[in-house]
Formats: sequence, C-alpha cells, structure tokens
Amino acid sequence: MNASECPHESVVRRAVDGDGWTESLRQHVSQCASCREVVQVTRFMKRVERAMERKPVPDALAMWSRIQLAERQRLAERARRPIRFAWTFAKCWFVGGAGLIFYREWHLIGTLFLTMPIYVYMAIAAGAAILVMGRRALKG
Repeated sequence: MNASECPHESVVRRAVDGDGWTESLRQHVSQCASCREVVQVTRFMKRVERAMERKPVPDALAMWSRIQLAERQRLAERARRPIRFAWTFAKCWFVGGAGLIFYREWHLIGTLFLTMPIYVYMAIAAGAAILVMGRRALKG
C-alpha cells in the first residue's frame, strides 16, 4: 500500500464491501492512488475468500470403508488373473486339439454322422439345449 493514507479509505472499503458507491466517491477513487489500491486489494481479497470457501468434507468412516473395499476388490482381481489365464489356455488347448482331430479324422467323422439314426441327432440337440439353458440359469 502507499505510505500516505487517505482519510476516505474506510469509506471506500465499506463501499466495496456493500454497494455504497456515490458519484463523488467514484470520482475521488479515480484521482486518489491510495484509494484505487484499497479497491484493488479489497476486491482481490473478496475473490480469495470466495475461492477458499470449502465444500463439506465427506464422512471419514465412509471414505475409509470405500478405500478398503476398493483395495480388496483390486487384490481379488489380481488373485483371479492367473486362474483366468489358465482357464483361457485350457479352452484354447481343447479347441485346438478338437480342431486337429476333426481335421485329421474328418472322413471317419463324416461317415459316422451319415450313418447315425435320427434319434441320436435329436438327443444331441436336446443335450445342447439343456446345457445352454442350465448355464443361463446358473448365471442368473
């Protein structure tokens, strides 16, 4: 602030805080460097005060519970990773093996399908439908 104080500074401060601006006060502020500085500092401090208003802090116990739950879920997911990898590997191994058998022995499999009676096809279709519906029912 300036070294020299103006006797109008307190009036200017109150005018910035409220809405007590008069034409003569505005004219004085435009001519007085000390009062202009008071206006700038007061407005800056009001902006800082508004910026510092804080939102309510959430409940610490609830936050701690959420953090613990998230950590447990992360650890469980990490523990399941090797199991999922092994399961995926086993599926790929089975599909690859089955594909290789179908490729090498297709002539035998084709003749087997052509000579099978119709009730065998119906039993296979019924078994597949039961398997699919049972898996859906277990998953919910």
